[in-house]
Amino acid sequence: MKAILNFAVRIRELLNHKLTLWVLIAVYGLLKIYDLRIVDQNYKAAIQSDGTGYYAYLPSLFLNNGKDKVFAWTEETYFDADLNRFGVNTIENGNKINKYYIGTALCNLPAFAIAETLNSFTGSAVRGYSNYNYLSVSINAFVFGLIGIYFLHRLLLLYNFSYNIALLTSILVLFGTNLYAYIFLEPGMSHVYSFAMIATFVYSCAVIFNSPSVKFSTVLLCGLSFALLFLIRPFNVLIILITPALAPSLNHYLSTIRSLLFSNRILGFALPILAGISLQSLAFYQQVGHWWYDGYIGEYFDFTNPEIFNNILSWRKGWLIYTPMMLFALAGILLIKPSHQRVFFAIYILTLVYTISSWCMWTYGGSLGQRPYVDHYAVLAIPLAYGIVRIMNSARLIKYSFVTLIIAFVMINLVQSKQYAMSILPYDNMTWQKYRHLFMQTGREFIGLYSSTQMPTKPIDSSELLESVLLYRNDTIFLNGNMHCRENQPKVFRFKVSDALTCDSCVTAEPLRLAIEHVFTQHSNYSDKSYALEYWNNKDLVYWKEYFLLEPDTVPKTKIRSIIYAELPIPALKDSIGLRYIGKPVMGIEIHEVRLHFLKPEKK
Repeated sequence: MKAILNFAVRIRELLNHKLTLWVLIAVYGLLKIYDLRIVDQNYKAAIQSDGTGYYAYLPSLFLNNGKDKVFAWTEETYFDADLNRFGVNTIENGNKINKYYIGTALCNLPAFAIAETLNSFTGSAVRGYSNYNYLSVSINAFVFGLIGIYFLHRLLLLYNFSYNIALLTSILVLFGTNLYAYIFLEPGMSHVYSFAMIATFVYSCAVIFNSPSVKFSTVLLCGLSFALLFLIRPFNVLIILITPALAPSLNHYLSTIRSLLFSNRILGFALPILAGISLQSLAFYQQVGHWWYDGYIGEYFDFTNPEIFNNILSWRKGWLIYTPMMLFALAGILLIKPSHQRVFFAIYILTLVYTISSWCMWTYGGSLGQRPYVDHYAVLAIPLAYGIVRIMNSARLIKYSFVTLIIAFVMINLVQSKQYAMSILPYDNMTWQKYRHLFMQTGREFIGLYSSTQMPTKPIDSSELLESVLLYRNDTIFLNGNMHCRENQPKVFRFKVSDALTCDSCVTAEPLRLAIEHVFTQHSNYSDKSYALEYWNNKDLVYWKEYFLLEPDTVPKTKIRSIIYAELPIPALKDSIGLRYIGKPVMGIEIHEVRLHFLKPEKK
């Protein structure tokens, strides 16, 4: 009995130790990665969507295989054949440019080096995109997430919050926001790296503005983190707006800036930034022959038409709808003291919301909630901590209600993350009706039910029709997981527009309007009810979209005739086009007929 009591005392002492919770978080993260990547054999999910463009710098640069041109984006060597090649644009001189900046690749460089060392030791025939590479990206994102949480915690301690309040706030940011999804579910994206570097920058600035003497190492850390946060996402430089709120007074802020500008310590800030700009400039020059170039062709900020309400509160992709924990952070701004800090926090948040809402695609593509805000959670954690302190010092009823709410918000976030990973929660085009139906549902019968790309069945308007071509009607094509259809060629259809259409005037439309009609059977005993269509012009992917097929209650093994509309932004007479069906490993679809319809160009 005495031994049991002694053991219990030691366990309690261990739990009270300041490092215990950090160790538990680290163990949880590694087990989560093990479950997602190794147990589920879901390695390639680590690099997807925009993540393919961020990562592509590394194999292009370091696995160049003796080629003269660095960043040869057209070479398949530098992309996994099973990944879509996001972010590669062609400019006016015909060169290709990776629109993403190099910062995320720089953050992944140590992980890439370790993975390639393992590839060499094991004799892997796959370089750059082996399971080691995917796993290294997953672990690297978690490490950077911990770095961000660590500096966030240190920042809150500088603001004189207690250790427990700082730790609770840090845990709520990790598990109660969509930062969680971008650490574990989509680690190839840039957001966790931006979060880590912004947390590091804000912490180092706070040290500089609140210390009697400034160390060169602190200024260097400030410069390195600022250089990286810019190279990850240039938009992140908005963080400068919050720096006055990190000083005890405006006079102290200005005097510290003047002191640094006229001392040699400023080199610790300036040199990393100059080095970072030089590296990015060199990357641009290697790709397109220009020292600086905006690769975001056709994408822009529209400051005259910000979608502020939709960005914040819409059921489609509202930030506070899908990350309600941040409601406490916004309310906490009113509690910040002194007053100049409160003002600059308000200016920073309002500018952030206005700018994010002004992007031409305010939904930011496929995401869980509003992903651009993830980068800035280290700053928002400060007013969140103010709100927690105020509520913890309130009446018991308010305190218990708050505890109930934060537990509910954490659970909602974790369940929504799971729904997102399972394709239950659509990555776009949500509505209140869909959200209400899917709320906290994780059953397999909900997979793909309300996908943002659920297959349309709109009939073809005969007045819009120019020509129809039968591409396939033969024995059944059974899609059961041959991911990119290399072995079963009947799944790939090739056609040349100039041969398919009989009227010369029909092929001059740009973009080309098509409708793909196919008759298929969905097998209900497969849980993954999705597939993708890809259009290829020689080796270049020109159009891609994923579709979820049928609702779970549809009668199984019934032939369905569905029509998909697409606009292909390619010259109609140039080369042939490949239409390719892509199935996932656990799907079952029988395709019986495929017909191609050419439609009249839309009137301008």
